[in-house]
Amino acid sequence: MGLRKYVWVLLLLGILPALLGGTFLLGQRICPAVYVGDVYLGGMEAGEGRRVLTDWALREAARPVRLCWQDRLLTTTLGALGLTVDVEATWARVLAVGRTGPWWERFACLWPGRKHCVNPVYRYEEDKARSELEGLIGPLRVEPRDARLELDADGRPRLIPAREGREVVLDDLWAALRASFAQGSGEPVEIPTRRLAPKVSTEEIAGRRINKAVSQCTTSFNPADENRTHNILQAARALDGKWLKPGEEISFNELVGPRTLERGYREALVIEAAEFIPGVGGGVCQVSSTLYNAALQAGMTVVERQPHALKVDYVPPGLDATVAYGLIDLRLRNDTPYWYWLKARVNHNTLTFTFYGPPEAPCMEVVSEIVEQIPPPLRVEEDMSLPAGKTVVEREGKWGYRVRVTRRGYINGSWTEERVSLDYYFPLPRVVVRGP
Repeated sequence: MGLRKYVWVLLLLGILPALLGGTFLLGQRICPAVYVGDVYLGGMEAGEGRRVLTDWALREAARPVRLCWQDRLLTTTLGALGLTVDVEATWARVLAVGRTGPWWERFACLWPGRKHCVNPVYRYEEDKARSELEGLIGPLRVEPRDARLELDADGRPRLIPAREGREVVLDDLWAALRASFAQGSGEPVEIPTRRLAPKVSTEEIAGRRINKAVSQCTTSFNPADENRTHNILQAARALDGKWLKPGEEISFNELVGPRTLERGYREALVIEAAEFIPGVGGGVCQVSSTLYNAALQAGMTVVERQPHALKVDYVPPGLDATVAYGLIDLRLRNDTPYWYWLKARVNHNTLTFTFYGPPEAPCMEVVSEIVEQIPPPLRVEEDMSLPAGKTVVEREGKWGYRVRVTRRGYINGSWTEERVSLDYYFPLPRVVVRGP
């Protein structure tokens, strides 16, 4: 009998506390002395406790988060950073107090004066956080600036120094924020940054010693021809500011690119098969010819160049350079030991190319000499609509030429005189129409 009583005592000691510390006693109430953060929920009915928890979660989302960099203080909120309280998961933790675990733990939850702190469950939305941070710290980013040259009011090259940039290390900032959330310190989080080095340093540009105009060529055009003017301006922009280092070879077609409608070029007159006809990119050959003249004066080596079939009006004969993308190119090589800086300028009716270089860079004299003039042949055509014996000049025609171009001057300290080209320009027939 004594043994049986002892067994019943043990059963009561095991079962009764479990009942006292479980759902049987708590019913729909929260276990006493339960806190979530600084909010007290102990003993509340389930409905009231859930409302209090939800209100606290909303306040938590609006809690300010401070970021600092030097003397700047940036403020946002936990919610804006994608850090919000998961009410459902947190509520499940609240209800679990006194209802789960070994019986002695459940029984201990009911002990008077004992405080139960429930850690809230946070939900992270990293994409939202990164979006908020990128907008917040955007003004802190400073793009690096390469050293460069620009022309002053007197047209002289002036060195603009390089400038370091700065960017925020977003991954490190996000890690620091998460650590701050976990600690709950509330202190401002330092924004980590790193320097961005420019690609071209001040010392690099200064070492090229660009301080004078070595050569220059200016040609004129008719600004009333809007399409041709537009094409000239567009092609010149593609060449403006080009650097040529010693030994470098450049291609006009590669720098300017295809002359197509899709790339913004327009239709204007071009020379094709010894005739002036409309074509996309008309006027670009004036750009290549102007560049060719400036390059000859600067002592550039001409790798590839071809004259027009007919003489053009914007440069002397022998000093033009026709181009056609994929067919005919103008290629130049800098065989001097000096750096050159190319500038293009388009005014109201003029196009100018200037090569700038160091003080000792060569400046060559280029001479165009007409060796032979070829008169335009006469071509007579009959027109039945004209009265008998009446004649009308339909086209005046153009003279043809044989032209020799020479260049002389000092290159790399030695006197040089060379024949650059011997060109032939077709005459254009004089066309007369007469009646039968």
